[in-house]
Amino acid sequence: MVMVSLAGYQCQGNEFSMYMLLGSHFILNEVTQSHSITIHPWLLHFCNSMSYHNQLCSVRIPDVIPGNIPTYGLFSMAAGDFLEVYNEKGPSIMQQISAELL
Repeated sequence: MVMVSLAGYQCQGNEFSMYMLLGSHFILNEVTQSHSITIHPWLLHFCNSMSYHNQLCSVRIPDVIPGNIPTYGLFSMAAGDFLEVYNEKGPSIMQQISAELL
């Protein structure tokens, strides 16, 4: 969503899980340096790995500091179920972007 906002679009992230909201809050509001956190996202995934080395690969995040988003892009977060948060029927056009597609 940060990259969409940096492209100049108004966007809003949505999450209902408290665990995901805590992680999002940390990355969006507390991290001040790019590539400052190392994670191992494939460590517990045993299927579809070509070798054990692939499971141990690390990733440095974030690549862009969300606090440095210029003011021309509007970015926000909404907490709650998607259908409850966005249940208004109005003239606005809304697009959904999935994290898997990005």
